[in-house]
Amino acid sequence: MTNTTKIYVAVTACILILAYGCSGTIVPLKGSYSDNTVVLNSAKQVDSVWSILQKLFLENGLPIKKIDKKNGLLLTEKIPANATYSFEDTSGKLQQAKAWVVLRKSIVNKKEWQLKTIYGEWSIDVVEDGPGKTRVEINPIVLCTYFPNGVTSMESQGQSTGRMEALLEPLLATR
Repeated sequence: MTNTTKIYVAVTACILILAYGCSGTIVPLKGSYSDNTVVLNSAKQVDSVWSILQKLFLENGLPIKKIDKKNGLLLTEKIPANATYSFEDTSGKLQQAKAWVVLRKSIVNKKEWQLKTIYGEWSIDVVEDGPGKTRVEINPIVLCTYFPNGVTSMESQGQSTGRMEALLEPLLATR
């Protein structure tokens, strides 16, 4: 076998291993979660609402990497798995009861990937809706990337459980 043929065989083998060895099954969610954008209203100023969001995320172990107010994007730092994110158990209940986001399980080679570290991309628009009125629109889909080990990453569309929105609503009320 020539060197060129050996390289061709090695590259083909690597491609096949990557394509089939790492492909897995995504388990659909059993619980019911809203697919609708959550809209909250406040008399607080837009900058005040963004400050409230930042504080809420930080107090719940989600350090913020980037906020793009213009496009309504909030990106969290990569963190060790915490109670903010959860999978469902076999009956469809959250493994972490107070989780803000539920993730679909991924099974590769009959083994369930465990959440080690994660970051999330949240779509949150904060818009001035007239004098003394601010509208907050929260997309229920959170784009998540989690890492079951030091090498592999898994991109997933997390689904809001409604817990973050429930925590945010009273903070937006005028006192």
